[in-house]
Amino acid sequence: MGLLDKLRKLTGKSKRAGDGVECLTGNVALPALVYDAPIRRIIILKLDHLGDFFVAIKAMTMVRQAWPSAEITLVCGPWNASLAAELAIFDKIIPFSFFNETSSKSAVAPAYDYSVIAEAVEGEFDLAIDLRHDDDTRRFLDHINAKYRVGYVAEKLQRPLALCLPNMEPSWRPPKKGSAVHSTLSAEGRLTLLAAATIDVFGPKTAHPVQQLTTRRARQLALPEKSYAVIAVGAGSPLRKWRLERFIDLAKLLVAEFGLKIVLIGGASDREANAELAANLPPAACHDLSGLPIADVPPIVSRARLFVGNDTGTTHLAAFLDVPTVCLYAGMSDPNVWQPIGRNVAVVRAKVACSYCRLAHASECSHDNICMTGIRFDAVVAEIQRLLQDSHPGTEKAEGCNPKSNPAKRPVAGAFT
Repeated sequence: MGLLDKLRKLTGKSKRAGDGVECLTGNVALPALVYDAPIRRIIILKLDHLGDFFVAIKAMTMVRQAWPSAEITLVCGPWNASLAAELAIFDKIIPFSFFNETSSKSAVAPAYDYSVIAEAVEGEFDLAIDLRHDDDTRRFLDHINAKYRVGYVAEKLQRPLALCLPNMEPSWRPPKKGSAVHSTLSAEGRLTLLAAATIDVFGPKTAHPVQQLTTRRARQLALPEKSYAVIAVGAGSPLRKWRLERFIDLAKLLVAEFGLKIVLIGGASDREANAELAANLPPAACHDLSGLPIADVPPIVSRARLFVGNDTGTTHLAAFLDVPTVCLYAGMSDPNVWQPIGRNVAVVRAKVACSYCRLAHASECSHDNICMTGIRFDAVVAEIQRLLQDSHPGTEKAEGCNPKSNPAKRPVAGAFT
């Protein structure tokens, strides 16, 4: 008998509302998609003039410092090749004429064949960066064999950029009366911004600074003796909440089939829901920490074997802490922007036509919150199994297995005193 069959027998439920809605799983936000992506070969395009090259030196140095062992190729105007060599940060320099040497003669022919760069640049690259704000060189990226392409926004590209920053050029229209006149980044600032964004997304990942919050109060807290899962049923908006009955069923499953204890967290507004959930579990299997000061939450979450929550702050915390995290994602906002980011994250969401509505109140939704009710229970369980298997190989892989029957396979988290 599979896990879901066992649960349905336990709860007496054979079907749940929303089971017919297509469920989507997996990460979509760029940092999550490329987490720990190996970057061994990088190519930088810097095809413009002498002054442009000077203002790009800081950005190019940032790239080298981020990937000290990578093979970095620079494609630049012939007039800048000797200067580039003096920097000693490139493994290979390819002179390539696109502009004229002087900026006064830099018009690009409308019918220019950008594919000619393929004759000068050979091989495959992990990362290609067009280190120019103006878009006249961006189309060269279409003809470079690179897994990821990065640059400022441009039109007429054959393939989308993996990372694209918006145009930073200020509008020259006179400001409206009473409107503030905003400053813009310098030429160097624009390029260092692009380099910093590239490094942040694709560069080697270190421990998130939020980790420092996990030790400040650790000695003052009592943590479970055995492996535990943290469940957060709350969210800032009712529209972001998975049904409590499903959280209850899930908690029962985690206790009965995975041998996990349950730790409930949340604010004062979650006390009632957490109390109802706890009442459905054996007292020894559940620890209700509703109302715990937020400064005490990170140590609890960091020691968990699993975190399950809605699209809310503590779910982001768990993801940053690299705790296996299942996020039950509402259709209100774009997951490309707002999904939790971490090495061990699974985002489960319903595919509905009304996403991304940005509604704030339940009374505004005319679809019975289908983006949350449509998140299928079996999809959530499958992602939990996958995350636990990935984080602790040899456990919870096949449906129906019972890790509780083999305590030796269950790593023990921090202990409750």
